[in-house]
Parts: sequence; structure tokens; C-alpha cells
Amino acid sequence: MKKHIVCYNCGAEFKNDSPKCPYCNAINETGAEKQYMEQLGELKEQMEDLAQVPRKAYKREMLGTWKKAFFLMAAVLTVLVIALVTIFLKRQAEESYYTVDTKAQLLWEKENFPKLDAWYEEGNYDAILELQEQAYDEGFSIWSWEHSTFLNAYQGYCYCIDRRDILTSKADANKNTAKYMLGEVMHLLFFMKEENFTDEEWQIMQSWKPELEDILYNDMKFTEEEAQELYENINEEGYIDYDACDKYAVKIWKRFIQ
Repeated sequence: MKKHIVCYNCGAEFKNDSPKCPYCNAINETGAEKQYMEQLGELKEQMEDLAQVPRKAYKREMLGTWKKAFFLMAAVLTVLVIALVTIFLKRQAEESYYTVDTKAQLLWEKENFPKLDAWYEEGNYDAILELQEQAYDEGFSIWSWEHSTFLNAYQGYCYCIDRRDILTSKADANKNTAKYMLGEVMHLLFFMKEENFTDEEWQIMQSWKPELEDILYNDMKFTEEEAQELYENINEEGYIDYDACDKYAVKIWKRFIQ
């Protein structure tokens, strides 16, 4: 099984066992099911431990045990509810995404890919993003377009630039702002692979680096040593470990706005 998958909604790469996409929060059924089974297994072990309490001790602590059992059952029910909601949301996402058949998708591509190519040659990437959003709303995908990987990188870059003011605002910044910004900046600065882009695309992406580095080293107040240490901690065979990056961001997010 692949360790990383590409989000069906936004195209970002993330770990296959993550319950959702770290960027757009789209549900990953495989990861959500794995998380649910792990939680259920832990609850089962706790219930088995309760069953092994000596009879006399059980009688002496009957009231406490019943309370524990009650809370454990409540936790089980909570996990079941979360699992059902997760499956429901995943199916909703799939239904909204796969609302057209292959023939309709191919016809859409035939009509719209020439527009994408023309805008790409003009450097009008924002127009492509607008059409991509419209395509998703209608159930179509542009990920078979030859420059979709570059578009995904450009979308991440725009995300960072557009939300920079929020990150540095003491009134508006929060843990999620720090989490998504740090993950995207680290992805663009350290995990993009040159072989996935044309020479021209790679040159354009290098032009983004000064702004992205300014966000990392000035707005987020990282030193180069800290950035390198973080890179080593979240590097998983050349891919970013978003879970580890998110935990790090949540831990230190307050310093971003000090």
C-alpha cells in the first residue's frame, strides 16, 4: 500500500493513514477507518482490564467500576458516532466529486483544457484557479491536465501570501492558521521536487522563495537551524509528514504573533 496519497479534492500529497487532508480537510476513508479501529481497540483493552479485577476488589470498588464502565461505553458510542459521521461525510464528498461519468469528464476536458493551456501560456494562473473551483462545484477534475502539479504549487503559494496578514495579526491568528501556513511553507520550500516541473515552472517557483522564507524566518520567527531541524523531523522518505508538522505548529504557534 502506498504511504502517501493525493487528495481527491485539492491535489495535496499526504500520508495514507491520515484521517483527512491537512489542507482542505477532505475525508480520507482509509485513514479515518484506521483511526476508528485503533480507538476501538484501545477501548476494548480497557474493558478487558476491568473484567480482570479480582472479585473481592470488584465488590469493594463496584461503584467506581460502574462509573468507569459508563464512561467507557459513552466513549465507545462517541467513537461510533464519529465513525458514522466520517463515513457519511466521505460518501458525500465522493458523491459531489464523482457526479459525472467518464464520458462527461472527457467532454469537459475537450472543451476546457484549451482554455487552461491558453491561460497557462499567458501566465494567468488565477483564471485557472477560478475554473478549477468551478469544475469541482460541477463534479469535474482538472488533475489530468499536464500542468496540474504546478497549479497545485501555485495555489499553495497564493494561500500563504493571502493569509500572511492573518498569521501576524494578534486578533485573528490561531492554531489552525499556524498549522496550515507552516505545513504549506515547509512543503514549498523543502519538499518540492524539480523533476515534477518544467524548467520554466521551476524558475517561477524559485522566485517565490524570498517571500516564503520571509514568512518562515520573520513572521514565524524560525532560525535556519530550527527550520533544518524541523525539516529532518518531518521528512518521511522525501515527503512531508503533515501530522508531525501540525503538532509542531500547534505547540509553538503563539510565538508567531508575539
